[in-house]
Amino acid sequence: MTRYAIAGAVILSLAACASGPAHEGPSGALNLNLNGDGRWEINCSAVTIRGRTVRVRERARGSRDFGKVFLDDVVSASCEYAAGNAPLLVRVTEDGLSCPFGTYQDGCNDRFDANASGSFELSARS
Repeated sequence: MTRYAIAGAVILSLAACASGPAHEGPSGALNLNLNGDGRWEINCSAVTIRGRTVRVRERARGSRDFGKVFLDDVVSASCEYAAGNAPLLVRVTEDGLSCPFGTYQDGCNDRFDANASGSFELSARS
């Protein structure tokens, strides 16, 4: 009987570990506002506090398009952009992640020239 009680406790402990957070450190929200003319695209891959990788894509196909990317409980993220035939403005809202374009006091945004492409990274601030 004692052997079964110990085995049950071990199983419950393993189940609790599996359902808990995979990351114990800080996290934040990936919160991007996008604004541009013409065709543009942004693809982000984020690791959540649970250890899952989440991918999100936002793109525009017309004139004066706006977009938004929002993911909660993010530990780190990497985003690739393509501005298309007109400039693209990317603004990061302060929600616990680092600013890839300088500081939040300066607005944390960047304007990418027409036909520019590249990437930027964000990580949770401690």
